[in-house]
Amino acid sequence: MPLTSLKKYQQSIDKKTQALKRFFISGTVRLFFLLSCAAIFASGCASAKPEQVRPWNTFLQNAGRLNYNEEPLALPLKSSWSKDVSPFKLYNKFPKEQLSTPAISGGMLYTGSTNGKFYALNAETGWAEWRYIAQYPLEGAPTVTDGFVCFGAGDGVLRCLDRKNGKEAWRYQARSEIISSPLASPERVYVYSSDDRIHALDLKTGEKLWIYSRGVYQTITPRLSASPAASDDFQKIYQLFSDGNLVCLSAVTGKPVWIKKVLRSFDATDRFRRTPAVFDGSVYVIDDTNTILALNADTGELKNIYNVIKANDFVIVNKRQIAIAGVDRAVLFDMLTGAILWNTEIKHSPLSSLFAAGDYLFVLSNYEHAPLGIDFLSSIKGYVEAIKLKTGEVAWGYRFGTTLSANASYSERHIALLGDGGKLKVFRAR
Repeated sequence: MPLTSLKKYQQSIDKKTQALKRFFISGTVRLFFLLSCAAIFASGCASAKPEQVRPWNTFLQNAGRLNYNEEPLALPLKSSWSKDVSPFKLYNKFPKEQLSTPAISGGMLYTGSTNGKFYALNAETGWAEWRYIAQYPLEGAPTVTDGFVCFGAGDGVLRCLDRKNGKEAWRYQARSEIISSPLASPERVYVYSSDDRIHALDLKTGEKLWIYSRGVYQTITPRLSASPAASDDFQKIYQLFSDGNLVCLSAVTGKPVWIKKVLRSFDATDRFRRTPAVFDGSVYVIDDTNTILALNADTGELKNIYNVIKANDFVIVNKRQIAIAGVDRAVLFDMLTGAILWNTEIKHSPLSSLFAAGDYLFVLSNYEHAPLGIDFLSSIKGYVEAIKLKTGEVAWGYRFGTTLSANASYSERHIALLGDGGKLKVFRAR
């Protein structure tokens, strides 16, 4: 082959070699780029924060007793699971009525029962992780902290268990039964006993720090299930006592800051909310005329009254809206303008209790059910309905097999209800 042709042939080979190199290099770069993008996407997904979950740690959701969980919820609800936690049927010395609102936190559901047992259940499946036998009726809602779950009982003992295994960490003996829900701060736990005393205890050890007593000595006193509430900073706690006084106490010393008479007389067997709510510098409480009073949280001075309907229960929705329910009606009221935003009839009255979740107000009620219209076969059943907070329209309803006395709870897309007779029912939200 001539020298010129050989050089041209060699140049052609070199060009092809360079092209192949560029192809492989560019392909490697593209592959590296794609793999890098995939890695970045994957790490981004892994580090993305999940949807905000708000635990329902205690009675009426939190220390302020606001009874509202803003965690999103989509209807309709789906029946997830149920469990029988009823007392023994052959000889039942315990009352049929169940008052312990379940707590939902960290994928677990905690509840007591009048059968004297306390349950820690998987919120998704209902499987019992552990069980504790207290032997006395448990009527107050439990309170869950980072390490403990605390609850009172009919024997006057406040028990705090290790929430992981249910083993008793400590116990505290009061002089009378405890049917309220404990209030827990990072350092202390406060509990109201039926002899009109507030007990402040060390959360880790159960050591008594102080006791506040109203000194009410009556032959017969109302059986009050009101629970203490607290300000966001836990500097003050608020408790309604059986003498009708709402008392603000220093959370550190137990000394009264102010005392306000809000009830002249009342029947403890009524269905009215007796636990105060603390929100945005105000304390809300229902007086003996079924009027909601808004008091200055620091001074106890009256700021406003809301008497658009006779109130049995309420939910503070935000800084300007309050949902109020009476025996057979629910309204959404604008506290700034004084306007009634909507007014909806409770079809299955009378009302038992309220709670709010996401964009809905849930109404629990008990009604007379007569199959085929036969009065002889009539019985009282429970009913749950969801009302849109924006419009007042009824969006969903469910007939419960037994009456409903306890409040409900919502967290982690689960709504839990403990019916009278001991049926625990859990719904799953979309």
